[in-house]
Amino acid sequence: MAFVHEYLEGTLSEEETGRIKTWILDRIDTLTTGAPSPKFTECRHRGGALLITCADLTSVGWVKSELERAAPWEGAKLRFVEAKNLPKPVRAHAWIPGTPEEPAKVLKRIQIQNAGVETSNWRVVDRREDPKGQTLIVLMDQTSWDKLGAKCNHRPYVDFTRLTFKLLSKPKVAIEEETKMKCEEATVAEGPSEEPQPTASTSAPQ
Repeated sequence: MAFVHEYLEGTLSEEETGRIKTWILDRIDTLTTGAPSPKFTECRHRGGALLITCADLTSVGWVKSELERAAPWEGAKLRFVEAKNLPKPVRAHAWIPGTPEEPAKVLKRIQIQNAGVETSNWRVVDRREDPKGQTLIVLMDQTSWDKLGAKCNHRPYVDFTRLTFKLLSKPKVAIEEETKMKCEEATVAEGPSEEPQPTASTSAPQ
């Protein structure tokens, strides 16, 4: 399952996911030996979400109860949803002319040079260089894609030019992500006792 922002989905930055991970570990540190404790098999940031795979239903219940008692930070509004219902990532590509720059630098410049465009949740999944520039293939959440369209018609300014982001017709990476998540769910479901549940989180502070 997943916990998401009460009003917005796919909006967790890596910094915010780090704060949630630290919050969970701090809550674990308050437990005493022998007390019911949570067990997790994986935790990763994906498409504006923090996906946490729980080892059993007890662990899912523990995270839920802790979240009901205290938010990870003041103003955070989180709720749970099934992991399979998380928004599917958008896969797009753009060619950037000129000497190839590090993808992180390109994304940061896009955010700075285009007011209202937020790139902190974008993830570069492929990079192809050629003599005249580079092509970046990016995964982003639907909210980011819609905002990119509303703010600059999917043609953000960067450096001394404008890029054109286009959707890829065959979202291979997105399919691989979904397949991986399904495999994880099937694997944990083979546990000897309670049926395990994957947990994910997307959030943004208010």
